Amino acid sequence: MNDQAIHLYEEGCQVRSIESEEELLLAYRLRHQVYCDILGWVPPNPTGLEIDRYDSFATSVGLFSEENALLGLIRLLPSSQPFMLESEFSDLVAPGYRIRKEADTVEITRLTITPFSKGKGLSSRYLSILLKGLYQWSVVNEIRYAYLEVEKRFWRVLQFMGFLSTPIGQGKCLPPLQFCQNILDMKIHCPFADVKDLGDLPAGLPFLHPIEDLPLTV
Repeated sequence: MNDQAIHLYEEGCQVRSIESEEELLLAYRLRHQVYCDILGWVPPNPTGLEIDRYDSFATSVGLFSEENALLGLIRLLPSSQPFMLESEFSDLVAPGYRIRKEADTVEITRLTITPFSKGKGLSSRYLSILLKGLYQWSVVNEIRYAYLEVEKRFWRVLQFMGFLSTPIGQGKCLPPLQFCQNILDMKIHCPFADVKDLGDLPAGLPFLHPIEDLPLTV
């Protein structure tokens, strides 16, 4: 994906575009821990790395500690390439809905926060900082719309935080969870949309409850 990289410092953490092979391996390993080992949504890989066909053209943005440990990540798929919602998750899209494939649109996938954070509320803080980085990346790369497949409880958390995404289908129950497909307008329905200077973005976002036990996007 041909995009501009970002680098953001916040509360002892940094959000930056993942570009090196070493950091990509960290991302694939964290994804395997969450999506294969813990959630069981993806078959395990003997290598301990969760990699799929979308990674060849995707951009990943990572949240790193001061010690350079990967704490979370977001993978972004460009509109010039296939979206997961066009195949794997097409049944989450309402019949007749036209999927946006303009240059100002991406799909958010594999949103992941480390399950090994030590300290109450850290997962919530990590997510807040990571989403701030996502917004900065979208501004720098002139992205307005983002699709995301999300578990419904986590969708409510995002709504409460100010990320007011709109469902584009009826959703689907994958026991014991229910998922829905949404589109987010980063220019309007985002808590940072009215901030003129990216350096003035608020550090924290409110949460209904800790997110440690909530699955994120797929």
